Amino acid sequence: MAGPARVTLKVSGVKELQAAYRKVGANVADMQDVWDAIGQGVADGIRPRTPFRTGVLRRSWEVRAHKTKAQVLSQVEYAAPVEYGVRRRGIPPARMVYDTLKAQEAEIAETIDRELLAIGKRADFTASKS
Repeated sequence: MAGPARVTLKVSGVKELQAAYRKVGANVADMQDVWDAIGQGVADGIRPRTPFRTGVLRRSWEVRAHKTKAQVLSQVEYAAPVEYGVRRRGIPPARMVYDTLKAQEAEIAETIDRELLAIGKRADFTASKS
C-alpha cells in the first residue's frame, strides 16, 4: 500500500510582502492628518446648515481625528433631536450632518483614494484606481 501523497508548495516573495505590509502599516498612521482635514471640511459644511437660534449648536461642532477615521460631533444635548427631528413635538429634521455628508461624498472618497494610492506607492505596491 502506498503512503500518503506529498504535495510541495513553494511560495516566493513572502518576506518582501511582509516588509511591504509593515511599511503600509507605518504609513497608515500618516492618514490621521488626512482624516483631520476631511473632518474639518465636514464640520465646516455642517456649521452653515445648522439651525441658528443662539448659535451654541452651530459653534459646538468639533473634529476628532484618529488613524482610521474622523469623528465630527457635538456635545450639545439637543444636537441629535435637531438633526433627526422629533415627530411628537412637530420638529422636522434639519439633516445638517446627513446633507453635508451627501454633498461631500465624492470629494471625501477621492481624497481617501488618492491618499491610499500614495501610501501604496510609498510601500512599493503597484496600485491602480478601478
